[in-house]
Amino acid sequence: MTLVRQPAVLSDTPSPGTYGRWPTLVPVSLYEDERGNLGVVEGQSLPFAAKRLYFMFDMPKNTVRGEHAHKTLQQVMLCLSGSAEVMFWDGSREETFELSSRDVGIYVPAGFWRRILIKEEGTVIAVLASELFDKGDYIYKKEDYLRYISGNSGR
Repeated sequence: MTLVRQPAVLSDTPSPGTYGRWPTLVPVSLYEDERGNLGVVEGQSLPFAAKRLYFMFDMPKNTVRGEHAHKTLQQVMLCLSGSAEVMFWDGSREETFELSSRDVGIYVPAGFWRRILIKEEGTVIAVLASELFDKGDYIYKKEDYLRYISGNSGR
């Protein structure tokens, strides 16, 4: 396979091992040959060892997903098809990322409220997670989230 595109070199994309506390972009290498295309995210470009992969699909346009936070779980979100807007909030600051490019994902540190808005029918989002599923790690209510972050300001 021929390397079509090196991982995006973006001014706000940290080097492996230097990810900060705010969500940031994660580069994806793209390869192609006569058989098709291949996107690759390798372990050394992730800020954690992935223990779980899940994916969201068959979502109608304007579907909202997420609307929760995680206490300890870290994630990398990848858009495999279509597009979505992903909003992150830390109780005071809000930032929205467009998730549509195959050559970049979004690293999500623990402790951020997230809301995903599906912009196209046929969107598929894969998520690499740092831990196995644990219902106790989820915060589903904004008022509970605000109480949680006020007690964990050094996140």
